[in-house]
Amino acid sequence: MPTLLTKSQENTLAAQKLVTKQMYTASVHCAYYGCFQHIKQILHNKLNFDYAKQDNANGKDSHLAILDEIVNKAPTPQQAKDIRNIFQWLKSERKRADYSIDIFKDTVSLDVISKSITLHFKLKEIWKI
Repeated sequence: MPTLLTKSQENTLAAQKLVTKQMYTASVHCAYYGCFQHIKQILHNKLNFDYAKQDNANGKDSHLAILDEIVNKAPTPQQAKDIRNIFQWLKSERKRADYSIDIFKDTVSLDVISKSITLHFKLKEIWKI
């Protein structure tokens, strides 16, 4: 049965494939959403924060609400800081890719993918998923 982790892995792979097709701006979107879906899966499966609660942000930006939830569950302050910093940077790059007229170059795209892989690694290291 597909899960958000399956979608996360698919988006991460899509980001890498888009780079090989020189579709750098689109790759940023996929790299970000791969991380976002990974966090949602952890919250649901490991931290008892079901999808319905995740989707109810009470007027707050839902992506920031999800970020706050995972950061608050990080075992150490350094892990929380690392997750927050990487995620917020990825989110800002994703917003720029999706909503601005900027066309990304390979170097930016590869930086985004690298940081997204770092975040995936940190999430797996902490929550084993």
